[in-house]
Amino acid sequence: MKNLFVFFILSLLTASLYSAEGDIKWSYKAGSRFVYPMSASIADDGTIYVGSDRNMTALNPDGTKKWEFETNGTISSPPAIAIDGTIYFGSNDYKLYALNPDGTKKWEFDAGDMINTSPAIGSDGTIYIGLNNYKLYAINPTNGLEKWEYHTSGIINTSAAISANGTIYFGSLDKSFYAITTENTTKWFKYIGDYILSSPAIGADGTVYFGANDNKLYAYGPDGTEKWVFSAGGIIWSSPAIGADGTVYFGANDNKLYAINPNGTTKWVFSAGGAIWSSPAIGADGTIYFGANDKKIYALNPDGTKRWDRYTAGEVEMSPTIGADGTLYVGSNDGTFYAIETNSKGLAHSSWPKFHKEVKNNGSLFAWSYLSGDEYTWPMTASIGDDGTIYVGSVDHNLSALNPNGTKKWKFATGGTIISPPTIDADGTILFGSNDKKLYALNPNGSLRWKYNANESIDSSVVVGRNKTIYFVSDNSLCALHDNGILKWEFSISATFSSSPVEGIHGTIYVGAADGKLYAVNPDGTKQWEFPTGNSIWSTPAIRADGTIYFGSEDGKLYAVNPDGTKQWEFPTGGAIWSSPALGIDKTVYVGAADGKLYAVNPNGTKQWEFPTGNSIWSSPAIGDDGTIYFGSDDFKLYALNPDGTLKWSFLTGSYISASPTIGADGTLYFGSSDHKFYAITTTSKGLATSDWAKFHKDGQNSGTASIAYIPAPILYLLF
Repeated sequence: MKNLFVFFILSLLTASLYSAEGDIKWSYKAGSRFVYPMSASIADDGTIYVGSDRNMTALNPDGTKKWEFETNGTISSPPAIAIDGTIYFGSNDYKLYALNPDGTKKWEFDAGDMINTSPAIGSDGTIYIGLNNYKLYAINPTNGLEKWEYHTSGIINTSAAISANGTIYFGSLDKSFYAITTENTTKWFKYIGDYILSSPAIGADGTVYFGANDNKLYAYGPDGTEKWVFSAGGIIWSSPAIGADGTVYFGANDNKLYAINPNGTTKWVFSAGGAIWSSPAIGADGTIYFGANDKKIYALNPDGTKRWDRYTAGEVEMSPTIGADGTLYVGSNDGTFYAIETNSKGLAHSSWPKFHKEVKNNGSLFAWSYLSGDEYTWPMTASIGDDGTIYVGSVDHNLSALNPNGTKKWKFATGGTIISPPTIDADGTILFGSNDKKLYALNPNGSLRWKYNANESIDSSVVVGRNKTIYFVSDNSLCALHDNGILKWEFSISATFSSSPVEGIHGTIYVGAADGKLYAVNPDGTKQWEFPTGNSIWSTPAIRADGTIYFGSEDGKLYAVNPDGTKQWEFPTGGAIWSSPALGIDKTVYVGAADGKLYAVNPNGTKQWEFPTGNSIWSSPAIGDDGTIYFGSDDFKLYALNPDGTLKWSFLTGSYISASPTIGADGTLYFGSSDHKFYAITTTSKGLATSDWAKFHKDGQNSGTASIAYIPAPILYLLF
């Protein structure tokens, strides 16, 4: 009997410690109801912001109230969070509010009419929001003053969405869908013929999706061309969400949740017990979550079968969101806000996995931009630490460390321009040069570890060899330092070294020079060989795991050279090559040229394809794990190409993009422009390609050290 009692107690304890998916973790009684189109937002510290009745409430991750801010009207405007933590939302008291993370008011904008939409946040922090007075406003985030207003002929009840190139999309009750610029000009608009209350979603290729009261879901290309129209069985107020495979999910008033293939055909349909106004949220495991007016919260498997449902005491009009730990947050018209256990670990890795894109509800394919004191120029490329910190230098003399959300972590000032791409050593040390003739080694906290005084400016990236030797170039010298910053040796030539050094598979250092030669230098500082081209070599080499060295020259040719210095092949382009090659998973070599073209070259030196841009390409391509090729051009655009060379999308900045992009583990694309801005853009790539050399200086740490091909150990067969 005693053992049975102990077993009973342990069973109760186990049940309390381990909850199953669909179980309620906690609930918070907020008010009378959570109404369409409300969706909670989640801050970096896990704070949940949600509006109900007249109050905007901040909840701790455990469900306890942090603070509450009362307005004079009902709140159905989903809150959006800026990178500095400011919370923006509207109220039916005719005001747009900006609150500090502690709940105090930063400013308020008197809009003159009701606000039922969520603010969208642009790359420069500008807030875009539509109102019942037929206008879309652009608001200055610093002081809450109006920048401009765009007039339509009907109430705006859709939340704006901002594409990668800055286009602002929204619908109106004047039965039209609009695409406008951040300068308040119309790009295009389409008269649909019925009311639009479904907020748009944007695909990775720039396709914009939205529903209308004519029972149709529309798909338009970035240029306004109609791609397809899908007919549902009821009016569509639900905003679409996009899965990792491009599937488009939305609900309709015919009680059905639709899954549509990217080509507009039906994948599957799920029937609920009531109209679906709620916008779906897609989990990292592909689970689809949404609410319905039958008072239930649903979870569906990717094949459309029901995983579980949870009954509440009121209609579920609100759109769910998913925290990084998999907690599902959604409110019901029973006045209760629920935190529910799921097996999803955050949102799906897609361009638009929920209402207004992501947990902060910023409604933009921009992640953020950071304004420096000067331009980001060739050959600069950022490096990324293990903790996600981004390190980037600028002409303003500073190396900046940025948090993954775009806020400044620290800044280190030097005495000169920094175009030397920072390298991160295995122990976290950040190494870079400056035009003040110094090489710096910084600790991860931004403090100086040591510095080395060179004879001339240091523009190249640094290589930390397998033997811990630090290599860099300054004027006509290739320098080797011990890991404490003491000079080991110098290798000097009569010309200037013009590329960054890289380390080959046997420890050989390869570096290009203005005399048109690629030099191979042994780890002891002696010359191994030199390879002549027809002009200066500014293109930093890329190295394949078999030892092949790829680089370009100002003579307009891309070269493939064997480890012994013999030529494998050469490929002619239409202009000088300053861009450094990158290698795809299939060994395709990608490089840009001064003729404005990006070239894809087969491993045997034949052309696979070429893609023209509007100006010279200095920027080195970065290859995503999905094969997408990202690079900048002097035509002010950042390009994303499909592996077959077709355009996926392009993003316009305010000046030349000669700096090279990199890709974080979460798929965020980072790059700088000569417009003084450093950009972060959401992509569908999940980090860099696992190729031998996926970007300038190889990887996210800018290591510049070649991978070594795996050669199986010999197998001995013993005969008896």
